[in-house]
Amino acid sequence: MIFNSKRTLFTAILGLGLGAGISGCSVSSLPFLPGESPEASSASPSPVAATSPAASIEPAASPSPAQKPKPPSRPPLTVEKLKNTEYYILADGPIKLTKGTFTDDKKRVFTLEEPVAYGDLNRDGIKDAIAPLTITIDGRKFTYLVGVINEGGNPRHASAEFLGERAKVKTLSANAGKITVKMDKYSPGDRDGYPSQTVTREYTFKPFKSAEEEKKEKDKAKDSNAKDKKPEANKSSTDKKEDAKPSPSP
Repeated sequence: MIFNSKRTLFTAILGLGLGAGISGCSVSSLPFLPGESPEASSASPSPVAATSPAASIEPAASPSPAQKPKPPSRPPLTVEKLKNTEYYILADGPIKLTKGTFTDDKKRVFTLEEPVAYGDLNRDGIKDAIAPLTITIDGRKFTYLVGVINEGGNPRHASAEFLGERAKVKTLSANAGKITVKMDKYSPGDRDGYPSQTVTREYTFKPFKSAEEEKKEKDKAKDSNAKDKKPEANKSSTDKKEDAKPSPSP
């Protein structure tokens, strides 16, 4: 009876100890058996998923490069236009070609020849034109290269380059103010129609100066000459004053 009482008391104490030990532990602190997964773990986010970037976010598209503005469109120059425009040759004012030719009162014949080439001369993105223009004087033929600017579809003679006597242009090209000319030239003693030289030359487009620009340059030259002469005049007047002074006595 006493044994049974002690056994009963021991069992009760053991049960209380185990109960207190279990109640003092939280469920989440208990280790899981292999193959088991707690219900709480399915609700909580995965650490890897929390730190990895979202797959639905796409990288921002890089801005497209800015497109270059297109040059303004203008009606192109044509051979017909070039053969019916004004040219400034030999400093006698403009001569107006009609169908490619003009004869002045001195019996000089002006003729626009072939080939005609198109390219940008003044670097504005618009195609201009270049062509040979010959002047026949007393049977002798002199060749010039004329540059014509496209102004709203209308030709304006803007430059001239002397190529030589009896020079025959074969090919022309122009781009960004640079002009390339391939031509046949005569050497002394060559018979007419049989040039012995074929040369290629490059030129830079140099537009004519306007009347206002020429006037400014002339005024500037006058001012420069006046300044150069002024010191000399002052010096001469100073020399005269020094000569007028009496010489010191010995």
